[in-house]
Amino acid sequence: VAVAAAMPSGWEFAARGTWLSADESDSIADPTNGAISSTQIHPFFASEVGDNDISLATGKLALDFYGLELEVAHRFHPTEDLDLRIFGGPHLAKIDRDTTFSYTGFLNPANVTVVEKNLSVMGYGLRIGGDAAWEGPVGIRLYAGAAGSALYGDFKWDNTEVEPLTQDVNVDVSENYSGLIPVLQMYAGIGWQTDVGERVKVSVHAGWESQAWFGLDGRRFTDDVFRATSVKESHDISFQGLSAGVAVTF
Repeated sequence: VAVAAAMPSGWEFAARGTWLSADESDSIADPTNGAISSTQIHPFFASEVGDNDISLATGKLALDFYGLELEVAHRFHPTEDLDLRIFGGPHLAKIDRDTTFSYTGFLNPANVTVVEKNLSVMGYGLRIGGDAAWEGPVGIRLYAGAAGSALYGDFKWDNTEVEPLTQDVNVDVSENYSGLIPVLQMYAGIGWQTDVGERVKVSVHAGWESQAWFGLDGRRFTDDVFRATSVKESHDISFQGLSAGVAVTF
């Protein structure tokens, strides 16, 4: 969702909000000629049992993304058919990524060990970019653009590991840290614009958009001592797909 205002001098001001929610799950049963590894369980507890004791492993992922872009832009017209625009402004984002893993038969054939790893990130930074549009006949427009952001991120990582059957809590840790989040956005497509009256224009567009968010780092345990050592586990997230929209200009 976006709201924008354009000045006769070529300056523009805009605010754009984005929301995305997605979830996915998968599972694997103990293969006939193989074994399931307990890669998400704390190494201290994983070292106590062999892989053959796990009969079923299940993983679930839930992702919520909220973004806000405030934009100041200036538009140029080198030729009658070419429209260039440069822009920049604050960029804010909140990302919540929750992962849940369950292992059936771990330590006890009737037991299910549940591991939850949740990462919450709040980012603040600046975004700059540019785009170009070629205006063809009968109101058709071809457009493409790119933008880059650098955000300072506040991270909160939570890791729990419980055995519901025995009520045992093997792991319950949290960690707060900060880091840099680089972001790359690219888009391209086709649109059509027409005049409705003397001062109103209506346009529609459809195209492809891609976003890549780097450095969304979590944590993982690296040794099998009781408390273990947690180190950075690098993760990147990308969104891409078809986009479409309608705009009314006064």
